[in-house]
Formats: sequence, structure tokens, C-alpha cells
Amino acid sequence: MLVVTFVMFPFITVAQTTYYVDATKPDNSGVGTSWSTAKRDLQIAINTAASGDVIWVKSGTYYPTHDPFGSTTPANNRDKTFTLKNGVKVYGGFSGTETQLNQRNWETNLTTLSGDLGVLNTLTDNAYHVVITVNLSSATLLDCVTITKGYATAPNPSAITVNTRVIDRYKGGGVYNSNSATTFTNVSIKGNSADCTNSDDDAWGAGIVNDICSSTFTNCIIDGNSFLIGGASFGVFGAGMMINGGACVLTNCVFSNNTSGSGFSMLPGEAHCI
Repeated sequence: MLVVTFVMFPFITVAQTTYYVDATKPDNSGVGTSWSTAKRDLQIAINTAASGDVIWVKSGTYYPTHDPFGSTTPANNRDKTFTLKNGVKVYGGFSGTETQLNQRNWETNLTTLSGDLGVLNTLTDNAYHVVITVNLSSATLLDCVTITKGYATAPNPSAITVNTRVIDRYKGGGVYNSNSATTFTNVSIKGNSADCTNSDDDAWGAGIVNDICSSTFTNCIIDGNSFLIGGASFGVFGAGMMINGGACVLTNCVFSNNTSGSGFSMLPGEAHCI
């Protein structure tokens, strides 16, 4: 007698959660899963989200509230930064009423990630890096935001280690992208600076550093970034963007007004500009 046994394997579907962020909220007490219960702080939403989740951010200005290790009171306040999480997609440009992603007008509803910590418009207490991405895959996305007022100025060997990667405090004022494939679309990186304040090392990427990365940049603007002090270090490379190894792809990106060093610089590695 032939006996046929059927084994049923259930399909497992992992639900994607959308989290909402609104800088006008009084605190972070809301669960964050609707505009009415939105979180106030972007980093709280990032920390709450899991891989595959998305975050919608209402227009406004957002400041880093945590260092990369989750502390809201680090020994050095300038270590606060927006630390992206693997597989989490962050979208800016909402008015705060949308129910569909394609309803937003991100050019009107500006979403700004600012490193202007401490006393407003005083550079010396600003965040070393406005955004860091470390060991992240291409499923990680930052979309339709402006990144500004990072101030990566410090002496060598001032650095922190995040997920085994050394992040120098005098590189990557806007974004420090390390060993990642993070996707950037419609991102403006403006008005950031970097410099090594002694002569012991080079300063890289006032706007953004890509250190052994394979990220893609689409429709991005890299504008007005500079080595503000003027280069106390051995050299200054990539006022707008520095690529150190890896294989990044840039499509329809604009570099303008990046000063005191080349706007775009690349050490051995590969970059495709389309």
C-alpha cells in the first residue's frame, strides 16, 4: 500500500510597520504608529523600528538626541548623531496628513536633520557627524532630507568605535558612511564642515565620507561644505564628498560651492557617476 503524506508549510508574512515623527509633538509618549501618536524625536523612532519598517518624518528641523550607543547624556555631547539602523527606511517631506507615500510634497515640506546642538548658530558645540551609517545593507534608505551644520573638527586621534568601525571625529561632518551600502535619494548635504585641528592626519569629506562603501546616491545635492578652519591637518580631501575604497554609484547628483579642498575626491576604490 502506498501512503502519501502531505506536509503543509505555512507561509509566514512579516508585517511592515510605519512609524511617524513630528517635531511639534511635546514628547515621545505616543506609540508612533500614526500621525496623531507620532514620536517627537527621529532617533527614538529609528531605535523602535525593526528591519523592514519605514519611518515617515514630518517637515521641520530635527536634532540628534542620542550618541551611537544609545546614550542621551554622553560624556561628549557632540557625539550625538542620527544613527541609521539596518533595513529601516527613513522618508522625509511630509505635511503630517498623508496616508500614502506618493501624497507627500517633499520639496515644499522640508525636513532638516541639523547638527546645531547646544547654542544655536554656534559651530563649536555642533555634532561631529549629523548622520552615521555603519555596516548597513542597501535595504537601508535615507530619502528626501537636508543634512546640515555638522562640525567634524577635532585633533587626531580623536575617534569613537561603532560596531568595530573607527569613526574619526574630524571626518564626515554631514554623513560618516562606513562599510555600508546605504541608499540615499533626494538628499541635500549642505553647510557642513570638517578639519583635523592638529597636523597629525588628513581631514576627509566635510560633507560626506564613504569609507569602504557601496552606497548609491540618486538626485542628491552636495553644496556649500567646507574645511572651515582651513586645513591644519596634513591635507584636506573631498570638501563635498570623499570616497575611500568600495564602489559607490552617483546618479544625477550636483556638487557646488564646496571649498578649501576638492569638491569630490576618491582614493583607491571605484565610483560610477551616471
